[in-house]
Amino acid sequence: MFLPYQYGLEGEHPIYDLEQIEQAKKSPDFAREYAGAYLGTVGNVFSPQSIENCQKIEYNPDRIIPNCRVSVGVDPAFGNSNFAIVVNRYVDGKIQVVIAEEYSRPDFQPMLDRIWEIKQQIGISAICNTKWD
Repeated sequence: MFLPYQYGLEGEHPIYDLEQIEQAKKSPDFAREYAGAYLGTVGNVFSPQSIENCQKIEYNPDRIIPNCRVSVGVDPAFGNSNFAIVVNRYVDGKIQVVIAEEYSRPDFQPMLDRIWEIKQQIGISAICNTKWD
């Protein structure tokens, strides 16, 4: 059960005071951290406006561009997350997403096969494991 911050203001021993809440409201994370607004689609790295602007840029991810840098990011899904493969390329000073795939609890060998298939199809300059721990 998730309760919004208002419940922490009540009772004999409240966990927040109004001054703390007013200070916290200045944070872009306030709705998520204090009001239980877990959208799962909006973070604090890219603003919704910048994401929207990127989606207006037209390019063909299926077009093969010789001699451009291509990288693959792999999240191997340790824990509760899904396995993810993201392929980017660097073209005319911009990073383009070519492939973005997500798999729920896959076997590792098919994922390795998929990455090898992408390597053969597109060519890859770098493969990165996105887990930093």
